[in-house]
Amino acid sequence: MVIGSFLLIGQSHPQSRHEPVEKQTSHSFTNQNSDWKKVKFPGIKATEFTMSKAGRIDLFMDQSSGLLFRPLTKAEQNCSSLEWQWKVDQNFPPVALSDKDKGDRPVAVHVWFPKGKGDKTNGLKNFVGRLLGYKIPGRVVSYVWGGTGLQGEVIENPHFEKKGYFIILRSGNFNNKSWVNEQVDFRRDYEKIFNAPAPMPTHVAISGDSDNSGAVARASVRKLKFSNREPSPKTPNPQKPNKKTC
Repeated sequence: MVIGSFLLIGQSHPQSRHEPVEKQTSHSFTNQNSDWKKVKFPGIKATEFTMSKAGRIDLFMDQSSGLLFRPLTKAEQNCSSLEWQWKVDQNFPPVALSDKDKGDRPVAVHVWFPKGKGDKTNGLKNFVGRLLGYKIPGRVVSYVWGGTGLQGEVIENPHFEKKGYFIILRSGNFNNKSWVNEQVDFRRDYEKIFNAPAPMPTHVAISGDSDNSGAVARASVRKLKFSNREPSPKTPNPQKPNKKTC
């Protein structure tokens, strides 16, 4: 479901650039080698995550789905901005993110928040989350590369009705194998979507899904950093600098 017609928020300034090939001293991801934890969904082939010593995370999807997440430090929780670089080296035809049975995307970056006032607790989801090894987030703002929508469009996540929303930063038709810079003000985006002050975020997550599409895809994320740096002037309604130390 799209909120209104479109909400053009969280939209960052496209900055693609060719860079020297970085040295890939990589290892297969395990839950023991960093603060990141991997979630495998029952009955679904797992997306493969590979992490370099420099912090680059590569995703390989083959009719698969998967999630990495980690808790935020106290300093990160006081931030308002999230920056990263990403690219998609192999994509698949875009699908509607609002479709629960088809809504795949090659890569997304998620910010998790506690549940909001009046949100009902879903005991079954929380139970399943414990079985999978993670706490189900209360509310989620997801920044997506993929889907059939327009850049900046906000779409309700069909798996988190009224508690999770996708913001399309790059549509599924955006083809660029070079690194693309992103910067978002996740607090401002939360407040626009949920019409409420943003609480302290709790986790950051990275996901890649192609299980419903039956496709193969490759994507990468690197240089993920929380800050209080004000977003680009071309971002709609930039927020004033946050005075908190981040």
